[in-house]
Amino acid sequence: MPLRRLTLLFVVTLIAAGCYMVRKKQIEARAEQAARMAKSTAQTVLSDPMLVAAGIQLIRAIGVKKLIPILAVGGLALGFLASRAQSGGSEAPAE
Repeated sequence: MPLRRLTLLFVVTLIAAGCYMVRKKQIEARAEQAARMAKSTAQTVLSDPMLVAAGIQLIRAIGVKKLIPILAVGGLALGFLASRAQSGGSEAPAE
């Protein structure tokens, strides 16, 4: 009788482990797809001629000497956010 219970417990454990592995792979696939979509969107925005023209007009209106410090601070902020995204992406989601 105890052997049947142990066998049943083992089967239930295997099913639970299989469900966990499938769910983990689904989460990883969704995260990878979201990263690809974000990268694609960023490339599309940067290749838009209207956005480039607006950027050139902004540079002309503000002036290069005033724009350099603003771009430096923006670059630092972007680097900080990118480093946080990389360190946060390696953690497994808690369930």
